[in-house]
Amino acid sequence: MVDMARGKDWAWIIEGIKREFQHKRRTRMPRDLKPELATLKEEPFNHKDWQFEIKWDGYRALAYTQGGKADLRSRNNGSFNRRFPAIVKALEVWPVNAVVDGEVVVLSEEGKSDFAALQAWDQAPRGQLIYYVFDLLWVEGIDLQKEPLTVRREVLRRLVPDRGPIRYSDSIEECGIDFFKAARDNGLEGIIAKKKSAPYKAATRTKDWYKIKADRRHEAVICGYTRKRDTDREFSSLVLGLPSRGGLQFIGQVGTGFSGALQKAILQTLRPLTTKQCPFDEEPLISDPVQWVRPFLVCEVKYTERTREGLIRHPSFQGLREDKSAFELNIEEEQNGAGEKEEAADDRKQLIEPDEESATITLKGHELRLTNLTKPFWIKEGLTKGDLLNYYCTMAPFIMPYMKDRPQSLNRYPDGAGGKSFYQKNMKGKTEPWIKTFERASDSGSGVKDFLVCTDEASLLYMANLGCIEMNPWHSRVTKPHYPDWCVIDLDPGDIAFNKVIETARVVRSVLDSLEVPSYPKTSGSTGLHIYIPLGGKYNYEQSRQLAELIATL
Repeated sequence: MVDMARGKDWAWIIEGIKREFQHKRRTRMPRDLKPELATLKEEPFNHKDWQFEIKWDGYRALAYTQGGKADLRSRNNGSFNRRFPAIVKALEVWPVNAVVDGEVVVLSEEGKSDFAALQAWDQAPRGQLIYYVFDLLWVEGIDLQKEPLTVRREVLRRLVPDRGPIRYSDSIEECGIDFFKAARDNGLEGIIAKKKSAPYKAATRTKDWYKIKADRRHEAVICGYTRKRDTDREFSSLVLGLPSRGGLQFIGQVGTGFSGALQKAILQTLRPLTTKQCPFDEEPLISDPVQWVRPFLVCEVKYTERTREGLIRHPSFQGLREDKSAFELNIEEEQNGAGEKEEAADDRKQLIEPDEESATITLKGHELRLTNLTKPFWIKEGLTKGDLLNYYCTMAPFIMPYMKDRPQSLNRYPDGAGGKSFYQKNMKGKTEPWIKTFERASDSGSGVKDFLVCTDEASLLYMANLGCIEMNPWHSRVTKPHYPDWCVIDLDPGDIAFNKVIETARVVRSVLDSLEVPSYPKTSGSTGLHIYIPLGGKYNYEQSRQLAELIATL
């Protein structure tokens, strides 16, 4: 097993690693991991307990290599195998069974990572395709995730081939300020600071890792596009938004940084998402005609500064972030034009710190007492009640438009997903004084019930703290309780195969299309589908039921 081309005796190296960790119990290779993420920090720093690496401008990727087979995955577990076959081939001939964390980049002739070239790699490859690896999670049956960063990287350094597209991402210790200055002076995106003693925390944005950017960049959600009447361009600008606690915040438009071919490709991606509905609560003032799109796609822009109103100045388009979705987009903490701090979703991820048993937080002016945070809620996956609260905190901007001002039927899981649950609808005298309720007489004649009403993020987390893993809002709001916003056709298959569910859903879609009625599918549980038909609060529940019966009959 001596690799003469690369000068390594792999058998000797691997045997040495096994002896070094002979005290550790052997485990199977972990699968479907999501990488640890860094928190944005504004200024570089020096510290003897920290190390500093280049922030590569590419696609984050976890690689799984075992028995001559390799799998290259994005941060959301999408496959990169077809897109970057040269990297996969190099991983397949790497004679190591391992899970490594790294970044796929394209290097220009100057040795800088070129994100635009990376995006276009499968159509027009130019530059040098590299997989920079910077962490080792598992190797030869040894799980290293709980080991300090320095230990993981020292083992990784021994294993990286001497030649080829798999390269070790070097670091320096302690001198973060000078390293950042060098990165900025050389036109690099920035640096990553990592605490040397920290374990690897998969699927978590931690403060053991910081990203410090040399230029001002932001990932933003594409909400629409404009086209001037006197232009021959595919579009004039993209309309951008950022998730906020109340929905989406308009941050401006970007109209530079596009080639003609790129504009055509972007427009082709956006056309299936077009909608007549503005995704912002208040339609922004835009001088040119706007075609709105459903806010799913994420792009990256570079800009000079943010105004007091939160708008970006002199933005330039840097590329689509196909490795990220709007549903996981984090608002990064930075200085706006007035010098005030914006609320950061990077910090929202840290609502509950690991091993924190209880916490008292103030949110929207309300004090929340969060308890039993280390209690296992998903035993197999190792997820706790605190993880549940962190999830709902992060997802609140996307959930709240469908929760706000709606009475709730609480389905509580006091012992987690594997335990028994119970429904609680009547919350009279059982909530904090600031929680709003809605009084409604029961159709079954069992008396009047006070339903909890979700009004903001604080009440959403209040429900999650009660053990509500799933949320069950009414289809109507308290302002029009008898008039639902949508009719729902529930395809619940029981023991029927899921392909039959899809077949049925397509039949429902064809019926609705023939009636020129818009509809939207949504997953339900593990095996079903819901089909939503917007009603706009114009019809009552009885009329909604009659519509569903008519469609089922057809």
